[in-house]
Amino acid sequence: METPKTIKEVDFDVEHLYLMDIREEELMGIMTLKDVDRRFEALGHNSVQATTFTCDGLILFSAGYYELWPGVLECWMIPSTHVKKAMYTFCKLLKTYVHAIIEREECHRFQTSAPDDELHARWMKFLGLDKEGTMKKYTHNGQDYCMYARTI
Repeated sequence: METPKTIKEVDFDVEHLYLMDIREEELMGIMTLKDVDRRFEALGHNSVQATTFTCDGLILFSAGYYELWPGVLECWMIPSTHVKKAMYTFCKLLKTYVHAIIEREECHRFQTSAPDDELHARWMKFLGLDKEGTMKKYTHNGQDYCMYARTI
């Protein structure tokens, strides 16, 4: 059982992504190093809403979403390496965050993509998202990704 944590939720700033300790797999999964700055800036500018959660003063994760078109939201989340130290807290925060977005925005579709592996498949199920299909060779390095969604 985890010890009590001091959790803070702050408005997302692209600088948070540069300050957090992001696993290399997260960075390299869908972009090359030269694309990181451009991708981070796009997340900051295009998101309808984005949030950074800290735990005991360390950035735990940043997450947000944007509207593809009316009623359809695409979400993103970038965890730091610190999620391992506060896994229960991370899981609870992320699930609450996702469900709050769906309820608040009254969307009919909430979607995201993730690597095609067992870990991410379990995560998506935990968040209440269904696998819709595999996007073959989706990343710059040919990794398969899956589309997950919740339709309301």
